[in-house]
Amino acid sequence: MLKRIAKMIMTLALAAAMALAAAFIMLPNSGAVKSGKENSRLGLLELRGAFRNSSAVIEGVCRDSYLSPTGSYYSSYRVSKVIAGSAVKVGELITVLGRDESGSSRIIYLGNEINDVHSENESVYSVAAGGLLSFDGDNIILSNDMSLPKELFENDLVSLKKETTVPLKYYYYNSIEKTVKSSYSVFIGRVERAERKENAELLTNSRGEFIKQEGAYTELYVNVMNGLIWQHNFGDKVRIRLVDGCESAILDERTNEPFISERAAFEPVVGSVYIFFVNNSPDAKADHYFLINAYQGMIETFGESVFVHPENSAFYGITTLKELIREILIASGMPALNNEY
Repeated sequence: MLKRIAKMIMTLALAAAMALAAAFIMLPNSGAVKSGKENSRLGLLELRGAFRNSSAVIEGVCRDSYLSPTGSYYSSYRVSKVIAGSAVKVGELITVLGRDESGSSRIIYLGNEINDVHSENESVYSVAAGGLLSFDGDNIILSNDMSLPKELFENDLVSLKKETTVPLKYYYYNSIEKTVKSSYSVFIGRVERAERKENAELLTNSRGEFIKQEGAYTELYVNVMNGLIWQHNFGDKVRIRLVDGCESAILDERTNEPFISERAAFEPVVGSVYIFFVNNSPDAKADHYFLINAYQGMIETFGESVFVHPENSAFYGITTLKELIREILIASGMPALNNEY
């Protein structure tokens, strides 16, 4: 009887030990899955920051690395794919700050282009923090102990590309010269079509901190009829985003106080011709533009006549296209030819 009881005890103890061992075997696997998901989440958060702070995202192959006379390393890459942005083109040779191995394939989140006399190439870029990646099969490698499934990485990029970074503030200008010189480009263009975007993901960047909110905008598709200053010329296709509520974000450039108007801004009409004053998007990867402000960003034209918004004091009183173009050219420092204007 005692032997039978002892045997039963041994059997129970062995079963308990096996169950406990099985539990210990499973725990590391469960922990690894959780850790992998946590790493993916942290990795995506880091890459989102790199994406939003980048001027372009590319794939490239390292050609060589070299040491400058000042002791800084540079790596030269041939661009094989442009993932986001228009700052660089496929086939272009670029240089980034940092050391790499020849033949390495990389995904690079390019920072700002910098001037550097020690580079072998004209275009030199910094790298956004956390934005130098390698890839292996179906994985994007962030570091020695962290990787992401390529599908997850690509899906997140699709989501990020839908975001629109909008200006945190606009400025109202009190003179033609300041209006013109504060614009990235001034041109005459016809609105070919307008598309309304509701429930858009809008970002503002305040001192490096991105704030996301839902909003709406109208995107104008404009055909450039005549480029006046800086960037655009006849035949260019330009997209301009008019964000709802942008009138409330205007500051007077003289006082830095809010510019308040009881009048509504212009509502652009498809088929109509305007003189546009636009600025780049805060997102260097974007290929669309924003008006310098809701009241001074468009001046409507009717043949040889123009209609200036009553709140546009810089240009108010000008009634002809000839006079308006002449004033814009003078303000830009370009000669206004008497026989044309």
